[in-house]
Amino acid sequence: MGMIAAGVLSHLRIGSLRFWAVTGCVLSALGLLGLGAGLPLVPSTVVLGLGNGLFVVGAVGSMMQLAAAHARNTGTRMGVFGAAQAIAAGLAGLVATGMLDLTRLILPDAAAYGTVFTFEAALFLCAALVASRVMRAVETHDVTLVPGE
Repeated sequence: MGMIAAGVLSHLRIGSLRFWAVTGCVLSALGLLGLGAGLPLVPSTVVLGLGNGLFVVGAVGSMMQLAAAHARNTGTRMGVFGAAQAIAAGLAGLVATGMLDLTRLILPDAAAYGTVFTFEAALFLCAALVASRVMRAVETHDVTLVPGE
């Protein structure tokens, strides 16, 4: 639902891709905090899923705009962005699982999950801050200045 909403609303020029990426990060953090605090599973999971969908459309849409800004390098840029995203997603899953295993050695299961979900929520809030700054810089400056290159 988040992906559909962000796509349709962006197409109708309601909110920017940056807005949807930042909003998605914040909603994802709220969903994770809800899970970590032991709030009901379904609402927390729905908020997390909605936030992830909004974030993905905002981030991938922005990546596609950056890649299309240099027509002769579009394929290479899309490949690099895709590879970076895949590496980050895989590494995040691996690190989160390792953190959970280590935390479960010290804390009971519920507290361990709560701790890891809270840490992940903090990372989503950091990602919201980064997205708001990086994507704003792209909108207001020359698109040839791409962070990370």
